[in-house]
Amino acid sequence: MATQEELYDQSIELQERERDAALERIRKSVADMPKGAPGECAECGEYKIRLVNDLCGRCRDKLERPRHGR
Repeated sequence: MATQEELYDQSIELQERERDAALERIRKSVADMPKGAPGECAECGEYKIRLVNDLCGRCRDKLERPRHGR
């Protein structure tokens, strides 16, 4: 039977592995995200600092066009 200290150590190791895996998923998601560019949105005409496929985030959401991660 494991001692309380061993259980504590195992718990910490598990938490660290889960945290590292979560951070790696986040890094991969960000790396795969379209970069975008500043400009005028093709839908609403407003200048935005980040357009993806010529659309701002609000218009992409409104038009329900496929976005990264969906």
